[in-house]
Amino acid sequence: MGKVKNMAWDQASEFLGKIESKLLEGEMTKETALTKMKKFDGNLALEGIDDEYAAEEWVDQVITDRKNEVQKMREEGTI
Repeated sequence: MGKVKNMAWDQASEFLGKIESKLLEGEMTKETALTKMKKFDGNLALEGIDDEYAAEEWVDQVITDRKNEVQKMREEGTI
């Protein structure tokens, strides 16, 4: 059972990593990310995303973190 759970966890982590990358690069909108997460056939609950509200919170956090990073770079004059 442990191998199956680890495989499912890896699948969820890899999926979320791809979504996060596309959000950060501006290649994906919030709505598209949420739709993809809703249609994902894996177990996102292993990553703490067990309903649509948790999914939206996760996406919002990714977007907020990126905005904060950009703002910090602007303030430091690195962009």
